[in-house]
Amino acid sequence: MTPPANTVAIIQARVASARLPRKVLTDLGGKPALVFILDRVARATRLDAIWVATSTDPADDPIAELCATLAVPCHRGETDDVLARIHGAARAAQAEHILRLTADCPFVDPGIIDAAIALHRSGRYDYVSN
Repeated sequence: MTPPANTVAIIQARVASARLPRKVLTDLGGKPALVFILDRVARATRLDAIWVATSTDPADDPIAELCATLAVPCHRGETDDVLARIHGAARAAQAEHILRLTADCPFVDPGIIDAAIALHRSGRYDYVSN
């Protein structure tokens, strides 16, 4: 039997926001929203790793610092190129399959994450979305 492929959740997070600046660090239930999201994603059983992708902008230093405190791998890349940040995190994680999430979606469902991964693994799909 072939072992399952390396499936990595990459959460894109930045503090810049026109409508709600620093929203990923906003208190949500007594902890930063990013921690809330990380906790929910960690409940998924089909992931091999969770990474955060943020920018090299000094404004995003608190995200990298929070990740370091939590021992969550964090990749930093170009400020204006989210795809490059996701790609850099995927390469650093040696991911074969990527689950891309945004840090401003606090109610991500671990069951849906597992269902999407199961569907993706069940066929030869290039892309699966909910």
